[in-house]
Amino acid sequence: MRSYTHGRILAALVVMCCLGTGAGQAVSPVTASQPSPGVEFRAMWVDAGSPGLHNLAEINQLLEFASANHFNALLVELHRKGNTFAAQSITPPSSAKFDGLATLIPLAHARGIEVHAWINVLPVWYGADWPENAHPVFNQHGFYTFEEGPTRSGKRNPRAGFAIDRGNWLTMNNHGETRFPGGTFLDPGHPAAAQFVVSVCKDLLRYYPVDGLHLDFIRYPGVEEDIARGSSAGYNPVSLARFWKARQKVTPHAGPLANSENGQKSVQEQAMEDSLALAAALAMPSMGTLPPAGAKAADIRLPLPAASNQEWVDWRITQVTQLERRIYLESKAINPSVKISAAVITWGHPPTSEADFLNSSAMEWVFQDWRSWLEQGTLDMVLPMNYLPEHRDIMRKWFDGWISWEKQHKYGRQLVVGLGANVNTPAELAAQINRVRQPELGNHADGVAFFSYDNLLHPVAPAAIASAPKAVVTNAVLQEKARLPSANDSQITLDYLARGVNAQTAPFAQPASLPKPAAAEATEGWLIGVALDAEGRPRDGDVAVLEAGGASPRSYRSATDGNGYFGFTGVVPGAYRLRLEAPAGGEPMSVVIVAGKVSRVEIGK
Repeated sequence: MRSYTHGRILAALVVMCCLGTGAGQAVSPVTASQPSPGVEFRAMWVDAGSPGLHNLAEINQLLEFASANHFNALLVELHRKGNTFAAQSITPPSSAKFDGLATLIPLAHARGIEVHAWINVLPVWYGADWPENAHPVFNQHGFYTFEEGPTRSGKRNPRAGFAIDRGNWLTMNNHGETRFPGGTFLDPGHPAAAQFVVSVCKDLLRYYPVDGLHLDFIRYPGVEEDIARGSSAGYNPVSLARFWKARQKVTPHAGPLANSENGQKSVQEQAMEDSLALAAALAMPSMGTLPPAGAKAADIRLPLPAASNQEWVDWRITQVTQLERRIYLESKAINPSVKISAAVITWGHPPTSEADFLNSSAMEWVFQDWRSWLEQGTLDMVLPMNYLPEHRDIMRKWFDGWISWEKQHKYGRQLVVGLGANVNTPAELAAQINRVRQPELGNHADGVAFFSYDNLLHPVAPAAIASAPKAVVTNAVLQEKARLPSANDSQITLDYLARGVNAQTAPFAQPASLPKPAAAEATEGWLIGVALDAEGRPRDGDVAVLEAGGASPRSYRSATDGNGYFGFTGVVPGAYRLRLEAPAGGEPMSVVIVAGKVSRVEIGK
């Protein structure tokens, strides 16, 4: 949820902001608010790094603020830096003495407020410094590459080496570096890393009656390199070896991809290639043999695909999509009524068509195909992070362009527009809410969510906006200058969303009930399965086919992930045959799909 961006996008934002008028630029007029809808999702992100969940007093203050301003949902951060802030979890909690989530849920429900567990899916560390102490994920599975860092015990290791076993879960660039501008991330193409993330989500749903699971950072990290298309993230050796194996399966004897425009390799790239080869040879005997049988580890090479190569881009998009799909299906298997949502990327110029989305930042640089998640029904609700400052003309136009596209591409799911309370004054937020509520060709948004609770408690002051540098894109300057003197400021009180700064800007004047989930949940079913080979190992990259019996032509296809999992959503209830497509083959098995439930199967063993 934090403002970590791709370098080229950030630079473009700065340039375009600077092209606007000066500090005295007139802000778009704030017209009288539309009537407060009776049905609307109204949420705020509650950051674990700020007050909100650490003790009963903070929880009571949070709920008082939410009730006074007619909120009906909270997105509470519970998994961050690889740690889960809940007592019941596979990862160590932040405090064993106080379980904020268990305390919050019944108190929020008593006020008619939903609680959604906010999970930072793939990041395991932020900041310039490595963790000093042992970290449950980072130190066990982070094995540093070409950088100074701690050993598994957490002590400083002045000569860190490359991980040569399957335990390295981190994504890295094509020089072996694991530190990115947005932090250090797990690689979704590593089967064990994906399994860990799924287990964290399942634990929270098993032990806590949350209303939703909110997925953030379910993508690759952004990079600072000036790459026209693609990204240098995603070069974990396990994922890379899986990619080459999958490519050989589709195109036997296919040669290596060029790793640069001229096909030349730098010394660093060759060193990385050698290290990847060693990792594959020593850690992945079950992944198949890409080199000739009997070759020595020193002779093995895994070529590095170019960051912009489309096959490699598509591979990384698939890894994120398969992880998101499995989280969705595993969550529905535990609680079919739980709402699965995701905070998604909206950097840069807005798309104007579905085809245009293929060239968006989400697809090109962080490999997050959230449009297809909506279309395929693996999300119940999407929260695009439209954190754009209203007082900058170009940013305001981008905001309007994105929300217009979002309203027209819901695919029957719910759309909740994310607003940046960190870069907008209360009056500007009211203006944005007004436009979010306006229909677009008969389509509408289902609500709004604010980043964040802490920013709402300390609103941005108009005077600070006016005096901020023209190139301000994030809230780095505003955090120091823009907050109002106190919560009891004479112009804005803590219930300003419900009462308004003045008579024209009260966006939440009346309470609102929550929108009902998509009706499809009651009329369609889901299927999740795992495909194993004769030795019980996961089948990676095989295709499962679900076909209706009788005269019906219905059929569904799904590729297995690195753990052998596949899945189907939006399946019409009834009897089906399930089989693996050639060359995996095997006898088909019978499956019954029930409306509103997840069927589970195991095939191929």
